[in-house]
Amino acid sequence: MDPFIIFLFLVLALACLAEFWILTTPLDFSVLLERNTQDTLLALVVSFGPAGFKNCLECGTWSHTLFLGRYAIHEFLPEEIYPHIPPKEGEGREEKEEKFDPGVFGVIVRHLPGLITDAWTVFIVGIRAVSFRSLDLDFRLGLSSPAITGQVFGYFSALRAILSPERRVSLAMTPEFGREVLEGRGNLSLRVNYPIRILAAIIRVMIGKNTRRLLRDLRRGGYLR
Repeated sequence: MDPFIIFLFLVLALACLAEFWILTTPLDFSVLLERNTQDTLLALVVSFGPAGFKNCLECGTWSHTLFLGRYAIHEFLPEEIYPHIPPKEGEGREEKEEKFDPGVFGVIVRHLPGLITDAWTVFIVGIRAVSFRSLDLDFRLGLSSPAITGQVFGYFSALRAILSPERRVSLAMTPEFGREVLEGRGNLSLRVNYPIRILAAIIRVMIGKNTRRLLRDLRRGGYLR
């Protein structure tokens, strides 16, 4: 047999296997929030097969981005931009009013019903593709009044009793009646079984008639080249 035919057959077989792996590999999301008296850590972990992406916000000052277990981006967030401080009343209003173009706004509003329908379609596809994996919540809570703390603990205990048959949910709360405190750890895990469905829905919306009509009207108005 011709070696070129064998090579071509192997390439096609590998391409089919790669496509099958992409279509069937789930996409996992995990959100972790940890808080104590000194630090707060928020982490988002995205895993697709052996590849993993992780972004952490630590104490509101550092942003860590990891890919395949290694640091990809290590960025310091200065206090001037994190946390965000809203501008004072009247500050920057003149600049925003100069940049605001009612023509663009009018074009978008005219196509808004169709855009909302497309966004709702993508949302429904995403909800159907996402499955709940686990929820782990363990925290210590103390409010300004011991009575309010007791009421919150009672409501939480009732919710935990309702969700107790669900093994994927683990809830725990320790009330603090003597001081105001909020400490603990929470972890939420979700899975997208077939992410290609969401991607296909987004592509259909982007090339759909509503998006084409919006781009066409924007070009006619001179807002797009």
